[in-house]
Amino acid sequence: MSRAKKLILNWATGSLSRRNLIRGSVIALLTSTSIGRVMAASKIVSASLFGAASSTSATITVKSLSSTNSIQAYVEYGYLKTGYELKSSTIQLAKGASQNIVLIGLKPASTIYYRLRYASGTSKTFLSLPQSTFMTTKELANATFAIQADPHMDENSSADVYNGTLAQIVAATPAFLMDLGDIFMVDKLPQKTEANIRARFELMKGFYQKLGNIP
Repeated sequence: MSRAKKLILNWATGSLSRRNLIRGSVIALLTSTSIGRVMAASKIVSASLFGAASSTSATITVKSLSSTNSIQAYVEYGYLKTGYELKSSTIQLAKGASQNIVLIGLKPASTIYYRLRYASGTSKTFLSLPQSTFMTTKELANATFAIQADPHMDENSSADVYNGTLAQIVAATPAFLMDLGDIFMVDKLPQKTEANIRARFELMKGFYQKLGNIP
């Protein structure tokens, strides 16, 4: 006799206990609702984000926990919590095997909602794991910057060489120029008067003006 028939018989004979009533309700829930189907699904397959998502892609690792049947699986995903407008191709998993599903073409700096859909063996009924989320990173931008150090411009330096260096910096159109210092060389001045120090400042100012608006 089936469990359901026994419960009906118990009810009819007046021997249905509170415990049996609760047990029967749970069985009905697990066999007839989407919640039950999700719980059942979670026992034979798992899905998790592999590593971290990039700005436009993410990898989902799918693992079969079944020791008897193969698994068909795919990931459905999107940008809204209430719906999935995209899905991956379907993969075939041998029992106990794992495989990655790569999601590409994602929007940078976005929350992605996804869930695994799968069917056991040759079944055409695809069940669902609970919804999960991940964030894509911001899109990386390429930038050029310049670095210089120790121009000196003393008796051991060449104005022509330094002007050529500045011209190359301008031609590269960098986002900024980083100067590592040792610019004015006032420590080597025999007479460290205000006039001499100011003269060194004006000399280097003339060179830096050739950089235009480069910060």
